[in-house]
Amino acid sequence: MQKEVPGIFNKLDGWVSHSYPNHGFAGSPKDSGRGSIRGWIWELQVLQKLGVKKSLPVFITETGWKHSEGIKTDNKLPDSETVANYYTEAFLNAWNSNNIAAVTPFLLNYQENPFDHFSFKKLTGEKQNTKILPAGRQVLGVQHPEYYPQYEKLLQIPKKPGEPFQENKAELVKGEIYSYMVADQEYSIPLTFKNKGQSIWNEYNQVKLVASQGNALEAGGLNIKEVNIPGNLRVEPDNDYTFTLNFKAPLSGTYNVILQLKSVGIDFTSKPIEFITEVKSPVFLIINSRLGWKVNPSGEYMLKVTGAVGESNHVISLNAKGRSEPIEARFLLPDYTFDFTLDKPYYKPKIVTKKVESGENIINFGELTPDILSNIFNPLQLWKLLPFSN
Repeated sequence: MQKEVPGIFNKLDGWVSHSYPNHGFAGSPKDSGRGSIRGWIWELQVLQKLGVKKSLPVFITETGWKHSEGIKTDNKLPDSETVANYYTEAFLNAWNSNNIAAVTPFLLNYQENPFDHFSFKKLTGEKQNTKILPAGRQVLGVQHPEYYPQYEKLLQIPKKPGEPFQENKAELVKGEIYSYMVADQEYSIPLTFKNKGQSIWNEYNQVKLVASQGNALEAGGLNIKEVNIPGNLRVEPDNDYTFTLNFKAPLSGTYNVILQLKSVGIDFTSKPIEFITEVKSPVFLIINSRLGWKVNPSGEYMLKVTGAVGESNHVISLNAKGRSEPIEARFLLPDYTFDFTLDKPYYKPKIVTKKVESGENIINFGELTPDILSNIFNPLQLWKLLPFSN
């Protein structure tokens, strides 16, 4: 492999080893080198000769001794008491290195050939007083007479939790802290992150989104509270989760907002999300419009607004000149572009796209055209739309 693809072993994240006690799966726990329970050391030395410079964690995914007990007793093999002691010595001396991430002995339960002599569990129906532990002996307050002694030995061996290091990464796929906000306005901003790492968010430790602010040019910080993923929720790799930030904008200032995902207080390895936002005075709208064939356009209209803050509908009133009073639109973001749709029953709606600013903004819809076709079967209403009905 190294000859065909030079450097291929440097791409590895870990090394899997079957460090069995050979020959015959009955070798001594004191043996070393190839074909022993220390075979993993020999394998790493071979990798070094091939130019591997990484310190690879080792996963001994298969190892273990055959014992004499089985469907047929094999007196050439060590008995289960001896094998139990072998395991103890192996874990204390051969497998106690910090290089080893896991050891999974072969094999918990096998009731038939060819692996009955490896099985930790005794054969089904075997008498419970066959080679059981000495009377009165307890492991964690429980005896397990249905298992061979190596089962109890492994229970006693101290073990680290099986929580290997996993990369925590996230990508913001939807949402933003607005570049401009309105003074003293409350905001609820959804931000959707995709799990781009290896870990399952919230599997072991709670994941939270923390926002920090840089120095404001004026006033204090935005005071954005941290948001936790609910404790009973798990977010697997390539899945999304939406955090909702709730806060109230200050009266003025420019703020550098830094968003960082954390787990147990440790930052994710992905780059923090950074926004700069400025607080401005609110937007005011003045709506101008006319009605086709009508002298007096006064009355109620429906104004729909669509943009960065979503969609909302508002009832407005126009006077006889087709003009509204200034409308304070605190929900609008200064210096953002929105679609404004003006609608009145029995007339065709009209859309205007406009970038709004702090202060007064005139939205001129021009003339709304009567919707003759939709009223063709409503003579009374059709009459009201015609020019001579004024």
